[in-house]
Amino acid sequence: MKNIRWGFILLALTLSCPLGQAQVIPGGELDGIFYKSRVALVDEFMDLFNFTELRAGEDTSSLDGKRLHLLNLFNKERFQSAKDTAFLQALSFVDRVLEDSVHLTIADSSWLSRAHCVGKYEGRDVPVYLTLKIQEWEPELYSWIISKAEGEVLTLAPPVYSRRFSIDPVEHDIRFMALSRITSSDRKAILNYAPAGWRPDETSVFFSLVHEGALTLEYVETLEFEFGQVPGYVFTIRYFDREESTNSGWLIDEWKEVDL
Repeated sequence: MKNIRWGFILLALTLSCPLGQAQVIPGGELDGIFYKSRVALVDEFMDLFNFTELRAGEDTSSLDGKRLHLLNLFNKERFQSAKDTAFLQALSFVDRVLEDSVHLTIADSSWLSRAHCVGKYEGRDVPVYLTLKIQEWEPELYSWIISKAEGEVLTLAPPVYSRRFSIDPVEHDIRFMALSRITSSDRKAILNYAPAGWRPDETSVFFSLVHEGALTLEYVETLEFEFGQVPGYVFTIRYFDREESTNSGWLIDEWKEVDL
């Protein structure tokens, strides 16, 4: 009986997701359905997740109604059948959300954003990956901060590691005259002059390069948000631009169990 009930829920999910075979008249009723069902903003996703906003025609008075409401926030391409492992895992996730009355808020420190950016360094495009988190500066005053930066351009790896890049052991007697050379002609190999095994922190390098005007961020290519508010789970939402589907916008695309 349980599989039959889940089968009805999966069928309801499928029927609530008309695809490109339907004829869409610009400005018409069907076109409006697609537009209204799109989760256009992250704030809108949070309102739907919190049940402070419902889609037209939804009935969340029953447990299955609440489950269906939350399942509609998933990327439905992840589901194949009512016996599909991903579908059953999604149901377990949804039940945990309902059991614990999980509520998402912008001010919560348990969520973060990952931004894949395209930057400009020495005239060429370079990928830069930023992790952003919410920080409370004063009571009720919050902002996003860059907590981590990653990218090959931030590793400062020299073309080659070689002991030929070294400061002679008698340099102290000539007032370390080599220092001017290693910061000019040898600047690309500067890590050869660091302690053995030392590597710079990529986040610190990011802030330094930006401060000096050597690195700029041109645009954000992809963006995702990770939430850790559901006990025992971490889930990620991504944006799906589907013009002729009610399953579009910011949707749960990944969810996994974690140790409490």
